[in-house]
Amino acid sequence: MRIGIKLISGPAPLSVSPADPIVKIPAIVKNVGNLPLSDITAAAFSSDKNWISAKLPIDTLAPGQEMPISFDISPLYCSPRLGEGDYHLSLGNLTFTLRVEESVVVNDEETITVPLRVDPLTVMTAPQDYARNQTMKVCYFVGNLDDKTREKLEIEFEMHDRTDDVIIDYISPVSVNAQEMLLKVKDYGLRNVPDPKTYHLRGFLYENGTLFSPTYLTGEDTAQVDLSQLPPFEGIWASFMRRSREVIS
Repeated sequence: MRIGIKLISGPAPLSVSPADPIVKIPAIVKNVGNLPLSDITAAAFSSDKNWISAKLPIDTLAPGQEMPISFDISPLYCSPRLGEGDYHLSLGNLTFTLRVEESVVVNDEETITVPLRVDPLTVMTAPQDYARNQTMKVCYFVGNLDDKTREKLEIEFEMHDRTDDVIIDYISPVSVNAQEMLLKVKDYGLRNVPDPKTYHLRGFLYENGTLFSPTYLTGEDTAQVDLSQLPPFEGIWASFMRRSREVIS
């Protein structure tokens, strides 16, 4: 009994925040032996714990039969489990091992190396939707491909509805070691968000300790967060009266 796996094509350079949260790696699995195989599983294993892949079950393969499959991989850099603070991530290529097996003896694997694309600034939330009593977790990724530490960096953050800013924050100072990506995690309360809808996030990265100057703007990014499930904002006085009635009753 034998089984084989062949990579069809690898993904383009990966990002910590890909346009599609599930990246697909197509491959072909073939029974290259002379006996049927069943209970086959396939999975992708990454050299970086921030990428995950679920096991993929495969139906029985007759001798000589082949089947196209797709390994789904997803990044977990910005996790709801992360606490506020700084996390230092090493840069370099990502290695994925594509493995298919019917048993410990009948197995095959192929290895693929994929570059990790590093942007000056990436902004995202984890997750992408919230309720009012929750805290929004925002992840700021600052990349540094230089051979020396980048210092005196500042981040300007805005959450807006294209008309008004709902949250504004300034993060300073920020420094990133050479050949490293800094992940800075911050939490923001949503109690005073006025309307339940989708909001736009925008981040700007400045260097030399100079905010708001286009001359020193070195990176920017945008994202969205879905707050459509929030209950309507009732204001401080209405909220106080409602709680008072609950206490009295």
